Amino acid sequence: MKRVGTILFCLALAPSSGLAYNILGFDTARPVEPQHLEAGAGISIGDGAFALYGTGRIGLVPELEAFLRLGGLLIDKDPGAELSLGGKFRAIPAKHMADIADVAVGGELSVVKTDALFVLSLDPKVWVSRHFALPGDRELFISLTVGLATTLTDIDGGDDSGSVGFNGAFCTGLDIVKNMAFAVELRAREDARQVGLSVTYDF
Repeated sequence: MKRVGTILFCLALAPSSGLAYNILGFDTARPVEPQHLEAGAGISIGDGAFALYGTGRIGLVPELEAFLRLGGLLIDKDPGAELSLGGKFRAIPAKHMADIADVAVGGELSVVKTDALFVLSLDPKVWVSRHFALPGDRELFISLTVGLATTLTDIDGGDDSGSVGFNGAFCTGLDIVKNMAFAVELRAREDARQVGLSVTYDF
């Protein structure tokens, strides 16, 4: 209990963490339709971290989806892996905002393990996105994500550290063909900056 209390105290007071990395989401506020699956692959780089990963999103019920991401990464020449899972609920469809934008709320739990460290993060988020129809049943989207980044870092041979900070991202994507999209994302999570590319397919 004493250890848990110390961790919570660190999370409340620390301004930033030594490692604020996790897999990019390439998300919008528009959830996957029920019983549909979106699968993809991505690459990201930034602040000494490089990652290759696979992503999956599945529609559970109208307006609600779950997602899973798994990747291999290299952080300052330290190899490892990350598992990330979460969910998203579209709270305000665009049709209720004069077709201006969709708004969704949700969160993400992420675990990073390398030879030298263990990182646990929990990020509540809000997504806002605008979608533009294109010829050939395709679309272009722009998306903004804002939220909190809570991070607990355990370095081998060192002390635990925790932090609460800002998490924000800008993503834009385009359907290459129907159901297949290409996206670019820029993200700032606490003091880390990342850029990534992804390709996804909607089944």
